[in-house]
Amino acid sequence: MEPPPRVTRAQPRRADYLAARDGTLPAEALRQIDRWRLVAEFHRAGWSDREIARHTRSTEYTVDRIRKAMGLTPNRGEAGG
Repeated sequence: MEPPPRVTRAQPRRADYLAARDGTLPAEALRQIDRWRLVAEFHRAGWSDREIARHTRSTEYTVDRIRKAMGLTPNRGEAGG
C-alpha cells in the first residue's frame, strides 16, 4: 500500500480560495493576499462592492477598503464611501 500524497500548504489555500470564490467559505478565512485577489477578481468581472461583500460574506466597508488600497475605482456608479 502506498502512502497518501503529501499535503502542501498551497493545496489547502487553493481549495479555500476556490471555496470563497464559490461563496461557500467566508473570505475572512483566507490569507490577506488571497482576499485582495478575490476582490480584484470580482471587481474585474464588474461586480459592485455590495455584490462582492454579499458573495464573500464580508462587509462593504472591508471590500471598499481593499478596493481603494489597490487603487481600483468603484463599479456601477457606487459612491465608494
